[in-house]
Amino acid sequence: RRCNRKVLRGRGFSSDGGIRARFAPSPTGSLHLGGARTALLNYLFVRKAKLKNHQASLVLRIEDTDITRSRADSAESLFDELRWLGLEWDEGPYYSSQRNYDEAFNTLINNGAAYRDFGSEEDWRSLSKREEAKARYDNGEPFAIRFKAPDSNASYSIPDAIRGRIEWKDLRLAIPTDFVLARSNGRPLYNACAAIDDAEMRITHVVRGEEHMANTLRQALILTALGHDLPLYAHCGLLIDKIYRKKLSKRDETGHNYSIAAMRNVGIRPSALATYLATVGGGVVLSNDFFQFIDENEILDFIAQHFELDRVTAAATVHDPEKLNWIDAHIFHKLHVTSRKEAVRKCFEDFGYIQLSEDMLNFITTTLVGQDIIQCNVLAHRVHTSLKYDLEAILETIDQQGPQFRLLLRNLADHLLESAISTWQERLNDAVACYSNGTSKRKIFSALRLLLTSSRSGFALDKHATLIDLASVNSSTVLSTRSRMKLISDALRSP
Repeated sequence: RRCNRKVLRGRGFSSDGGIRARFAPSPTGSLHLGGARTALLNYLFVRKAKLKNHQASLVLRIEDTDITRSRADSAESLFDELRWLGLEWDEGPYYSSQRNYDEAFNTLINNGAAYRDFGSEEDWRSLSKREEAKARYDNGEPFAIRFKAPDSNASYSIPDAIRGRIEWKDLRLAIPTDFVLARSNGRPLYNACAAIDDAEMRITHVVRGEEHMANTLRQALILTALGHDLPLYAHCGLLIDKIYRKKLSKRDETGHNYSIAAMRNVGIRPSALATYLATVGGGVVLSNDFFQFIDENEILDFIAQHFELDRVTAAATVHDPEKLNWIDAHIFHKLHVTSRKEAVRKCFEDFGYIQLSEDMLNFITTTLVGQDIIQCNVLAHRVHTSLKYDLEAILETIDQQGPQFRLLLRNLADHLLESAISTWQERLNDAVACYSNGTSKRKIFSALRLLLTSSRSGFALDKHATLIDLASVNSSTVLSTRSRMKLISDALRSP
């Protein structure tokens, strides 16, 4: 399957000897995982060349030929999402709608590869029809421009950096009718714009998804008719969803949102998403030392150094959210403590959680994280929920457990309120020792957790209690452990 290395190195260089790749999305909605992966593959290919001191440029081109669906706000959000991922471009953005294709169309018409269509089914091979078309053109009548379909049933193939070669067995079957380059209202269509722009922008490599293979033949024929060399194409396999095995879109039938905006909203780190997209379906294989980074800003360069375009799979790849979360957790875990603190602070701000004091931030990013490999967004959510206190839930549990549990909880609350021991670990151990005669330690710890947190699970109880006290200092919405114990003690003394 792999393309010959000489082909990869020897083809596809512009006249100045440099590599020129392009990312050319349509601004018809939010950037999703599949589109972001295409952008990333182009970025990594160019970045690797730059790191080897080769001339290389990434061109950003907005193919807004569909005026009914293209939106300016979609283009702006796309720029923001690319920058969020760390994918900077060298040229552009260029807009297809702002470019003029008349010269290229005239060249195609003059060399006989295309013709003016005035709306009938006339046979362009007929001399009389050609003369009639010229007269109507001279009279200023509106016309579409059509590219002449191949009249040969010969096969046709082009090199592909991922698939080796792409071959069409019969050109006449592949393109059975003349296809439109521009409508009669003067608006050029996608395939014409893409091919002409690739030529005029001296694009040397076209890296995109396999869904564009049907367009590739038309674009290659247009480029050949214009007298241009073809860029080196590379068609990667699709990124598909788990359930329906369909190409990822902004939202699938199950309601899953695969947009980059959705990834940002749930707190996925851009470095983790870029790493995931580079590794899913080949291109980069994670080595054992990958997660030894201190500065995650270096991750893209590390990935680029290990990126191989011809290693990207031609087969479809299933999107794996678990792998994405695993990468996200490992990158967060390996961050330098300063970067980890910054990440946690931003996560709390983005989610609208409580404002973190420096002491609380230090405690979260050192003591709570510890050796646990956990995503930043998951950690922030756990901290947020762990600070809530539900008295009604505690009283309901007491009613279910009976009078002995009620007495145990009241005694534990009073004991902790009167305790002068400074650290929570020692205070909890002391409480367990005092009341373990005839009661299991497991039951006492369960009662202590309910008393302090109103929950049956959470962080280690001594750390959980410390976290609550740190949070209560700067937040009026978080009850301190002392307030919680006093609340329970008073409630259990009421009739």
